[in-house]
Amino acid sequence: MKKYKKIIIISVTTVFLFLFAAGCSQMTEKEKIIKAVENQLKLNSYTMTGSMSFEQSSQRPVSELDIEVSFEGKYQKEPFYQTVDMNYDIMGLSMQVNLYTKDHEVWIKMPMFSYYFYLDTYEYAKEQGIEDIQKQRELDENKRKELQLEFFKSLDGRNFSLVEDNKGEKVSEVIMVNITDEDIDHIMDIFSGILMTNLIIDTEENFEELKNLMEVTELSIKIGIDKKLIKYEELRGILNLKRNGTSDEYQNIGFNILLNYDNFNKKLNFDFPDFEEEGVIRYEELFDYPLE
Repeated sequence: MKKYKKIIIISVTTVFLFLFAAGCSQMTEKEKIIKAVENQLKLNSYTMTGSMSFEQSSQRPVSELDIEVSFEGKYQKEPFYQTVDMNYDIMGLSMQVNLYTKDHEVWIKMPMFSYYFYLDTYEYAKEQGIEDIQKQRELDENKRKELQLEFFKSLDGRNFSLVEDNKGEKVSEVIMVNITDEDIDHIMDIFSGILMTNLIIDTEENFEELKNLMEVTELSIKIGIDKKLIKYEELRGILNLKRNGTSDEYQNIGFNILLNYDNFNKKLNFDFPDFEEEGVIRYEELFDYPLE
């Protein structure tokens, strides 16, 4: 009898585990992306590589412009370190830009300057009338997370679908997010309050003016997921600039952005230059120095 009892217990346990696993795997594509974004935001470190391309055309042929950007970088949450090396190709003209961040200090190296462009974000925040810098930083971090999550949460589940395209990456699933023009309008309405009060736009009038001057169409996002983390993201779309807020399109900018992530929560080495030895330009002094 004891023998059969053990068999029954093992059988029931096995069935339970099977059902539990099956239940977990029945997450919708939308839920999978939201969970992956939540996990990504909890990471303490990762590396990234990627590329951006912009193809601009307008009613004036002379103003056509093609831009290619490739980059690689490292990110660490605590203490906050970030480096990004970017290589630009603007109509055949190459340029490298390096960005370094330590906590609240930012250094940028551009080829037209022999010095580093320096910005102390704490000092800048104080100049903008923000007294509690740490509280504002935490608020900005929370708002950034809220924006990323709300973007996907605001979309209908029918916008998400599985596709077969792994970009050469080892991923378990690739999910396509197709976003209609109506979705974009809806998202802009949801985010307008957050953008106006915390991130980019200071007033409602400016935000409405921005919406009248540009619109995004044909937007799609492809996300590769592995072990419930985002391995890569690809964004495609068209940015339409309008003339004087009218419906007439003045310039169309097609964009394609690819981001690859790796080395999750691994110890990363950050090699920062000796900024003071090489020379620094504070942001308020930038235009007092001639181009070299």
